Amino acid sequence: MASAAVPAADVSFYSVSKGILFAQTNSSAPQIRAGYPFLFQATAVPMTNALSSASVMLTFGSRTLGPRYAGAPYSFTDRQSTLDLLDLFYPNGSYSVTMNTTHDGGHTGAVVVSGDDYPNPPVVSNYTQAQTINPTNEFTLRWSGFTGATTNDFVFVQVDAGTGVVFRTSFVPGAVGALNGTNTSLLIPSNTLAVGRAYVGRISFVKIVTTNTASYPGVTGAGTYFSQTDFFLATAGFGGDTVPPQIASVTPLPGSTNVPINSPVMVRFNEPMRSALSLFVSGGGSLSGSSLVWSPDGFTFVAQPATTWPADTTIGFVLNPSDGQLLFGDVNRNPLAMETFFQFTTGTNIVAAATPLLTEPKRIVTGRFQFKLLGETNRVYAAEATTNFIDWISLGTNTAWGGSIQFLDTNAPGLPRRFYRGVVP
Repeated sequence: MASAAVPAADVSFYSVSKGILFAQTNSSAPQIRAGYPFLFQATAVPMTNALSSASVMLTFGSRTLGPRYAGAPYSFTDRQSTLDLLDLFYPNGSYSVTMNTTHDGGHTGAVVVSGDDYPNPPVVSNYTQAQTINPTNEFTLRWSGFTGATTNDFVFVQVDAGTGVVFRTSFVPGAVGALNGTNTSLLIPSNTLAVGRAYVGRISFVKIVTTNTASYPGVTGAGTYFSQTDFFLATAGFGGDTVPPQIASVTPLPGSTNVPINSPVMVRFNEPMRSALSLFVSGGGSLSGSSLVWSPDGFTFVAQPATTWPADTTIGFVLNPSDGQLLFGDVNRNPLAMETFFQFTTGTNIVAAATPLLTEPKRIVTGRFQFKLLGETNRVYAAEATTNFIDWISLGTNTAWGGSIQFLDTNAPGLPRRFYRGVVP
């Protein structure tokens, strides 16, 4: 009699890692990133819809793991500006990952991260050729060797289009489609990439220092150190835009101090962008409830805090963080460079926005009422209406692109009197 088949585990791999981010912009060696290049990351790679929740226990409490986007592993990521700070908040030692699954129940696995065995950063050795790829042909991406690596170590490669990953190797060491530490090249199949486009590539060298195969039967947990290099690729093709966008200016000026705690953050780009975003804010700043808007021409993005930024604090912005989707991109969907960074330091003062002025009142043929609100350029304003000066209702909130906002009251028909005001939310 044949034995019953053993179902596959709900999780294929879990890990706790410490790593360093690098960027390669030409054929020379990559450079460590500015901003927050030192990462702590706990990860669980689930089978489809098989992991209901996961968490990692840290010295300062438990943190939830979750997918940053569809198809991504469950993860918790934190980043620091220096290696000393990374070690302060996430010291070497044992970390426990708890996974609650659909079929396997709950499992907790402890892995040890110890030894500070950070790999050398990957270097793309055919960088120049990677800028003029013929997408109708296969392309072999090549990189420097992983010093001291064995087949027990791990290399991860992916290519991101800015709207999602178009190619990647397996997240799971030893799985089908995975690369081990001795691999130095990878074939990108023909027609994987589109004509006339820029992409962001990633190569990670992952040193596996400890493993745990006992806590969750059939599943390996690992403690690792990694070095990750990001770089641009581009495909040839007539009429294509292969130039990634860049930031033209930021307000407040990067590095500025004593910034009013209610200041909006305005980022202007050198070309029109699509209306999408992915960002990380450090220093205790929160974007929860904040106004995050794009100008109609697509050149300017504004983040207006819901209340205020923390006082006397250095606030850092990371656009297109490495653990998320690269949603900042131009209209051709060429992505902004990963981990694009700027920061400023707040003071304690608040600067009041310019008082709004309502002008150009006009009742149009449908009976609706139209007017323009004049205010401070790129500031957020709201318009309100009343019939009795007691009960005010909102007509909407918008950003004064170019210093003005057009409002239309669709409820005005049939009302003999209606009064309006502009306010700063």
